[in-house]
Amino acid sequence: MNNPGLHWLDGVVLSIYVGFGIGIGLYYGRRQKTTDDYYVGGRKMGSFVIGLSIYATLLSTISYLSVPGEMVSKGPVILYGVLAVPFVYIIVGYFLIPALMRRRLTSAYEVLEEHLGLGARLMAATMFLALRFVWMGLMVNVAARAIVIMFNMDLQTEDPQMRAAAERTVILVVVICSAIAVAYTVAGGLRA
Repeated sequence: MNNPGLHWLDGVVLSIYVGFGIGIGLYYGRRQKTTDDYYVGGRKMGSFVIGLSIYATLLSTISYLSVPGEMVSKGPVILYGVLAVPFVYIIVGYFLIPALMRRRLTSAYEVLEEHLGLGARLMAATMFLALRFVWMGLMVNVAARAIVIMFNMDLQTEDPQMRAAAERTVILVVVICSAIAVAYTVAGGLRA
């Protein structure tokens, strides 16, 4: 199969997407007046928007690249996860998020500290951050490898120089994608 790589229009679409993402971060960043605006969206975001944000966060490149293969190999087992989504949406969207929003918290970890002490809060936050760093690292690495393949570079080649060039490109893509994501998130806070 002949893989021509990315077309110049793909680059244009990607540039528009990146520009739009950074623009959203800058737009909401300028509207922030307090730390409440940054961390919890000024407490003006409804549970539907927050739930949608959580759901979108959990869908990633890993989902798009792995689920089709898992569906082929495991079949209906993957379907159970999809069928659970409406139930999770109802529980989280109508009960959990509104209950947390009524408490005027900045973080759910405050509930742990309130009931179990500072040590439990710090341990849970550390475990969450470790999990997120590993997950984000894997996600960005998988996406970068897919992009490098789209650049028509072979990561499986026998030629050590070509493989090294492809691996360097993976690292470059990881750095660029991470920098862009961090830039618009830091600029815009939760609303971005």
